[in-house]
Amino acid sequence: PLPEYIRYEIDYWRNSAKNGEEIFFLKEDGFAGIKSTLNFEPEDFWLFDDEVLIIFYYENGDLMEERLINDPKIIENYKQLKYKLSEQALPISKFLTDFTIS
Repeated sequence: PLPEYIRYEIDYWRNSAKNGEEIFFLKEDGFAGIKSTLNFEPEDFWLFDDEVLIIFYYENGDLMEERLINDPKIIENYKQLKYKLSEQALPISKFLTDFTIS
């Protein structure tokens, strides 16, 4: 079952998707499989144009720090992670069609 907060987020994302934002969902076991093939433990991140990487660090669910990463090796790791995630992710339209969200 989806937590109430995620239901709220999905309602918001529906409108964002109508305006062109690309939103994807990934099952937790899919992410676990991808993580097992990586040589690093990924953090929450934003990757812009496969070149600009920002990593977010949390403690007990609170954002503690965000860092702009310039190391080409780390950027490449996250780029590969992005592609692996994209291969298994469902676009929001398919997610909403395949799963009942009430």
